[in-house]
Amino acid sequence: IDVCDYLYDCGALVGVQQNSFKCNDAHWAAMGHKPLITLQWLAAHAPPQLFLAIQVHGHSVFHKLAAQHSSSQLEALSFLADKNIIPLNALPLLLRPDESGRRPSEIASCAGFLHLSSLFERIEKISASH
Repeated sequence: IDVCDYLYDCGALVGVQQNSFKCNDAHWAAMGHKPLITLQWLAAHAPPQLFLAIQVHGHSVFHKLAAQHSSSQLEALSFLADKNIIPLNALPLLLRPDESGRRPSEIASCAGFLHLSSLFERIEKISASH
């Protein structure tokens, strides 16, 4: 985060870059070693719509978080959901199946992250009822 702060202080633009798959800073942060810390930093420095992006394969920040093992996956998911980083009305779009037909809960389950998968399943059910 010190490097992020330094680059930001030097004028680096946050939330502007995408790769050819249209992955952005939020996608990369969710896939990192410490997603909670980087997602918190992005929430403080990036435009809110950054967290609402869907890349070309249908992955949202939730799909990316579901696929990577880290010590703060659960906390990162709670942060995104509980701190209104992602509005409730955006959840159905961000939790929908990707182009392979997999929801974040299924990706987490396939990766062996059963507790995370269970939490995603609960959030998916809540979002489906709204």
